[in-house]
Amino acid sequence: MFYVGYPVSYKTACEILNEPYVVRFEKIYDSIKTRLGEYGLELCSYEDDVWILGTAIRELTLHTNKYMNLDDVLEILKFYKTKVSNGLKMVGADLSMFDIQMTPGEPIKVYKPKPFIIIKS
Repeated sequence: MFYVGYPVSYKTACEILNEPYVVRFEKIYDSIKTRLGEYGLELCSYEDDVWILGTAIRELTLHTNKYMNLDDVLEILKFYKTKVSNGLKMVGADLSMFDIQMTPGEPIKVYKPKPFIIIKS
């Protein structure tokens, strides 16, 4: 599955969304899930403490799409980039400066980044 969004720790996701960070996160996660869901976004587990703050690209999968027209793929990616960017603005996300996590436990500080494409197998 392909995603457009940001690879972040759960703690960073809470900071971006101005939600309290607690270790037992069930109630907070439900609040985050509801807020993001209103704009077609999600916070989903990727691996260990890396989460994807963004949305899945339903039109592209590793299993069914062997060949696609490049122009079609670029239009799909542009659509989802806009959806994630606008949706996060609508929920009041602070994307000015935060840590992304390409690998668990190895944060990288970024400033006003554009969304990433993330492949989750």
